Amino acid sequence: MPEPYGYAHLGQEILARDYRGRTLVFTGDLRAKDVAHEARLYVRVHVEEPTRAIEYHHSATVTGSHDWAGHQVTAQVPEGAIMIRFGLTLTGRGRVELRNAELNCAS
Repeated sequence: MPEPYGYAHLGQEILARDYRGRTLVFTGDLRAKDVAHEARLYVRVHVEEPTRAIEYHHSATVTGSHDWAGHQVTAQVPEGAIMIRFGLTLTGRGRVELRNAELNCAS
């Protein structure tokens, strides 16, 4: 196909119980080449309510071509959080690289 269909995803998932009530900071250096749509460094916090799950999504987006640059995503983890997902996605054609990725709690 002339254009990729869908997206690529590299991520990790952890339980939220040890992070409830805290602020998470996900940092990493990104380099992009010919990203036609977008690449995202992200944190998703899943919260369970009595009737349905809610997802809070926080991300830093890059497009086009860029040399290495630092990016940061900050997310609050509420008391009802059950799962935290963080990582990198690429939608459409292009190339994105990640280095020095870290997930930490803010002071």
